[in-house]
Amino acid sequence: MSANLAARIAVAAVAIPAILWISYRGGWWLLGMVALLALVALLEYLAGEGLRPRHAIYWLAVIVLLATFLFPALALGEGGHDTGAAFVTYVATVPLLLLVFLLGSGILLALEGGDVSALFLRYARLLWGVSYLVLLDPFVFFLGESSRTLLALPVSGGDLLLLLF
Repeated sequence: MSANLAARIAVAAVAIPAILWISYRGGWWLLGMVALLALVALLEYLAGEGLRPRHAIYWLAVIVLLATFLFPALALGEGGHDTGAAFVTYVATVPLLLLVFLLGSGILLALEGGDVSALFLRYARLLWGVSYLVLLDPFVFFLGESSRTLLALPVSGGDLLLLLF
């Protein structure tokens, strides 16, 4: 067995039970896990687009993504399970956050200069990738919490996430 395979098996032996426990626990734990995984996905996407921490657009994207999770987290309440208020907050704040990213990244890319067609293509890819993460990743949390407050389903949110995973 290669060292790479052994390391992957060791990580999976710890990560899979932790992810399952968090999925069934819900609340703050689930929101934190989803936010962390979304941040990792965003950093990988930005690296693939050639953006590094020295670029202002890099930090703008990170701030918008973290704010996407911060505002619903503030609405979760003391027990961490007021998902209805968190969802309303998410729906109210995400269009504004995406507008900030749309305008801010457009201005920052325009200041870099260069060929207009290449600039537009880079802007479109960047906008699509960040919008995808900002719009869809929080729904993993809302799906996990949906059985409690949003949809009143007869199955637990952990079961729905297990089906998703």
